[in-house]
Amino acid sequence: MDGVQRWLAALDLAHYAPNFEAQDIDLSVLPTLTDADLRELGVASMGHRKRILNAIRVLVNESSRHEPERRLLTVLFCDLVGLPALAARLDLEDLRQVVGRYHQRAASVIQRFGGFAAQFMDDGVMAYFGYPAAHEDDAERAVHAGLALIGDLTEQELGAGLSLGVRVGIATGDVVVGEVSATGSAQAGAAIGETPNLAARLQALGETGAVLVAPSTRRLTAGTFEYRELGCHRFKGFDEPVAVAQVLGISNAASRFEAHHGSALAALVGRDAEIESLRGHWRKACAGAGQVVLIGADPGVGKSRIVAALEHELPIERNRVLRHFCSPYHTESPLHPVVAQLTRACTNGPGDDTPARIDRLVELFDLEGPAAPQDLGLLCELMSWEAGERAKPFLGSPQQKKSRLFELLYAQLRRSASIEPRLIVFEDVHWADATSLELLDGLVRQVATQAILVVITHRPEFEPPWPDAASLCRMTLDRLDRQAGAQIVARVAGGRTLPPELLEDILARTDGVPLYLEELTSAVLESGILREAAVGFELRRPLSAMTVPMSLNASLLARLDRLAPVKSIAQIGAAIGREFGYALLSEVARWPAAQLDDALAQLVASGLLIEHAPRGTRTFSFKHALVQEVTYSTLLRARRQPLHALIATALESRFPETVTSQPEVLARHLAEAGLDDRAVLAYRQAGQLALSRSAEIEATAHLSHALALLQSLPDGEPRDQLELSLQTLHGLALSAARGYADTLTIAAFERARVLVHQVGAIEGVSSIFNGLYVFYSNRAETAHSLEIAFEFLAIAEQAEDPLSLMSASRMVASTYNMMGQFRRARPYCERAMALASVEAEARQNTRLIEDPGVEAMRSLAIMFWHAGEVEKALAVERDLILYAAGIAHANTLGSVLGLVICTSAFRRRDFEAMDIMSQRLIQHGQIHGMEMWEWLGRAYRGWLLIHQAQPERGIGELERAMSQFERTQAQAVRLMHLSMLGEGYMALGEYGKAQALFDQSLALAERTGANYYTAELWRLRARTYLMSGGRESRAQVEAALNLAMAIARDQGAIMYEMRAACDLWRLQNDAGCGGSAFEHRIDPMALARAAGIDRTGLAQIARLLG
Repeated sequence: MDGVQRWLAALDLAHYAPNFEAQDIDLSVLPTLTDADLRELGVASMGHRKRILNAIRVLVNESSRHEPERRLLTVLFCDLVGLPALAARLDLEDLRQVVGRYHQRAASVIQRFGGFAAQFMDDGVMAYFGYPAAHEDDAERAVHAGLALIGDLTEQELGAGLSLGVRVGIATGDVVVGEVSATGSAQAGAAIGETPNLAARLQALGETGAVLVAPSTRRLTAGTFEYRELGCHRFKGFDEPVAVAQVLGISNAASRFEAHHGSALAALVGRDAEIESLRGHWRKACAGAGQVVLIGADPGVGKSRIVAALEHELPIERNRVLRHFCSPYHTESPLHPVVAQLTRACTNGPGDDTPARIDRLVELFDLEGPAAPQDLGLLCELMSWEAGERAKPFLGSPQQKKSRLFELLYAQLRRSASIEPRLIVFEDVHWADATSLELLDGLVRQVATQAILVVITHRPEFEPPWPDAASLCRMTLDRLDRQAGAQIVARVAGGRTLPPELLEDILARTDGVPLYLEELTSAVLESGILREAAVGFELRRPLSAMTVPMSLNASLLARLDRLAPVKSIAQIGAAIGREFGYALLSEVARWPAAQLDDALAQLVASGLLIEHAPRGTRTFSFKHALVQEVTYSTLLRARRQPLHALIATALESRFPETVTSQPEVLARHLAEAGLDDRAVLAYRQAGQLALSRSAEIEATAHLSHALALLQSLPDGEPRDQLELSLQTLHGLALSAARGYADTLTIAAFERARVLVHQVGAIEGVSSIFNGLYVFYSNRAETAHSLEIAFEFLAIAEQAEDPLSLMSASRMVASTYNMMGQFRRARPYCERAMALASVEAEARQNTRLIEDPGVEAMRSLAIMFWHAGEVEKALAVERDLILYAAGIAHANTLGSVLGLVICTSAFRRRDFEAMDIMSQRLIQHGQIHGMEMWEWLGRAYRGWLLIHQAQPERGIGELERAMSQFERTQAQAVRLMHLSMLGEGYMALGEYGKAQALFDQSLALAERTGANYYTAELWRLRARTYLMSGGRESRAQVEAALNLAMAIARDQGAIMYEMRAACDLWRLQNDAGCGGSAFEHRIDPMALARAAGIDRTGLAQIARLLG
């Protein structure tokens, strides 16, 4: 016995069951039945029809009685005009009969159009259209009911020359609607929000016999009714004027609405050209010329459907297709699409245990050889699988792990593609996490020589970062034409013909968007307005009384309401996410297995859900993201919070592997549950995990969530300590993701600095002060930098922490180096290096910005070179490049290449080394998405071009790089870049511009105290005097060079002193100058030997002398 049979038997009307069965009437159709429908079903007795209709109302009401919801509602307010005057002239009993007859007739009209009479007052009736059961055309139903109320009640004669007058107001908007009692009483189901109030205000404005509507209702019913605009009116309780329209009657004019988002149906139509293009790309891929196709379109236009068509139409076996699905709930979960794809590939059935999956993982990646145990360990870490003794932990930095993991994934694809061509799909990359995009970027750049076709789908807001190339095609999907739209409607209707006016209405409203065509047609077929005829369908009643849905939101709500008995399962699934597993759903819902299976079967059959069973593992997903969003939106916060709490509890108790590998998933549910204290900790864990994986963008997002939630926690030391750890981690993540000089970065570190002193913290301060120091030193704020460095040094000395002492000493040394006080820098530099024996493992904990040991060595190299100990400086530089390459930490290697190696080549004027290293620095910045290093490399490249007789190109490259650095206010490098630009204009012979640039750089050095290059700037300034010509300028040259030597000598910058001395010697030996022109002649080599410059330094000076 099915549900309808049992329901009829409970009413003692089981003998009608065969009639219902013959017409395919099930529980989902019952709420739509009318008195006329029951007559057609053979229910001749009026009493039986009344009994069935009353029971249907109870069924509908009870289905949502305990589930208040937020939903779109059309409210009708009908007022009986002149009732106080009637009360003065009629007997109370007569008046009661009049009011009762008014209420009865109003309720009958409202019920006839599918509304619910929610509240009766003496002279008024409030009705809801869209609750407790939604219809696709609730706004139209309300207007029809309003017109019927006017026509039915205003002509009712009461005697004594008096008649009732009625006026109606209608408004549509979001409300929170309460529970409905079992009796459906007039006081049940109160709607909270502005909409009921607006409907009441509108009816009060109208004249007797008028139906006035709000703008929202007017828009939803445009074209169905004729209106007269009444202008804008101000109402009590509303800040803005409201545009009011009066309904004049039903319009015969055809209407067209703005298209809604959607996707294609099972059968693909209207995409022949696109499919043929994809076939061509597949043929090229099969021939070894790998292809990348980017498919962009609005939601619902058919991106996913065309990919599915490619899979089915081409001779591709399923195991040759790798599908990756990006999710809006996993935008911060590194490599989520890859993990999901590998899980499907390594799972044969529900009985699979971890060892069996690992066996398939080993086979899939062909792991063998000495590196296999560590590679297996790395892959199992990605999958959050316990590998046991078969695997070994991968020993390396997070960046090394990521690089090796990417290498394994790319190698597996290349290996499989060498056997037979592969189709690799990435769907919805606008929701991809940053690490997946990085992986995909590498794949796109290397696919050209592989037998691989990569298809990437995305929404228009996603901007593909890949440049145009022969192997890359951009495809945009347009909306379908009328013929294709009609084919989709026919396919959904099972080949049966729809009434012409209904078909035209669907095509007009959908405007060629495939998802709209599918959803609207499905909703019409389920609505009960159609009945089967000899050929196709025919309408049960005029289309004006029951139109197709006017928005996708209304269509989905209507379908959900018709599945009322299982609606809660859909809502639980929507709270979990776009995709959810059967096991988690079962744990949260706590329904009997048979009942849950039946509910899911109904949701799948209705087209709301899709079931996936990858080798036996049952998972479900909403057919479209919009379906999930609309379903979730029906839940009130009071229902959402305990539901998310149940999900979080289930994750922690039953799915600890998810909590461990994706703590952000747990954090989201805890936050939605209002458990902010626990959510903060979970988001912190997610941020730490993302940082350890070099996924800084995801880490920033997790930690931002945590800090936002932290504001709800009570004040006190525990909160301050928690905020300190969060601000520290956030600053580290921001510095790597957005740059040293970003304002958000410094805000995080400055707040952490305050908290350090507030809570008296010692642990973790190194990261905070390092971040602060990097920010201020890059801006060349030397006084502030020195303050930070000594403040940190005092804390480190108090804590007696060697690692902090090393880092603080290095900061002091670096600041003195920037200030040009190289002698003062030396003792702090030597102290830092003496402490550099701290274990590398301990240093790794603070390597999230840059390895502190590397920073100390960099300061030492700078100090050695300026002191004339060039061989020692070069030895430190060689050690640095080897060490930085070995630890595979992207930011540290960038720092070594840009701030040590290239800067050293610039100081030494080593053009050959600059050529190699600047290119390497640019490539490093591009590969790792670190713009600062890329543009620093381009600046050095510009300077090199100037000295390769290409000054115009060099100046252009320099100016582009400088404009990028302007955004970060990185004044430390700007000082040097201005000097480089000055050299460029000198090469062009524009000495005035060159002088101005050198003067600008000198002014910047004086303003900031960053005098590390001041001596060299005066030497270059002297050259502009010399190039200008004239004996007066020669005197200026000598004065400038003597000043350069004096500044360098005072700073302890011996190499700069010797460089100025060489220029002065050259000037003195110029034949045109005359030996008597100089009071003191100079011997640079003698000075250099006296200063103790080493052999390599002497050789450099000899080259300068020619």
